[in-house]
Amino acid sequence: LRGRFFFRSDSGQSVFEAIPDLIINDNTKKPLLIMDAKWKKLNRSSKSFGISKDDIHQIISYAALFNTQHAALVYPATSGTEGKTGKTIEFTSIMPKGMKLYIIFLPMLTENPQSHHDILSDFLLKLRVENSKHPHN
Repeated sequence: LRGRFFFRSDSGQSVFEAIPDLIINDNTKKPLLIMDAKWKKLNRSSKSFGISKDDIHQIISYAALFNTQHAALVYPATSGTEGKTGKTIEFTSIMPKGMKLYIIFLPMLTENPQSHHDILSDFLLKLRVENSKHPHN
């Protein structure tokens, strides 16, 4: 599965394909999480971290198209503690109700590339456990 299409033309041709960077499926092969990497530096002093509306619209569209309540934007962490250890922040949407948006900061100042794997593995394990407790979320 490469992606999904948003629209179909009058002639029946699918157009405007959405291809997230990563789709994590649950054990029934349904999409559990849509992830998209953004290699942009954010503004940590802003309440929205300086995340663009375009990035938010894109990830929400992907989540709706793939019918999942979990979406993540992944950004590089290039300073402070996050630059060495990473961090994940969770938001719950008002509309669509109950959707979870995760902002994952991957540490770029670490000398251990295994830490990227560990951060993402820990996050996915937590998400799978949470999903198994609340399968309709």
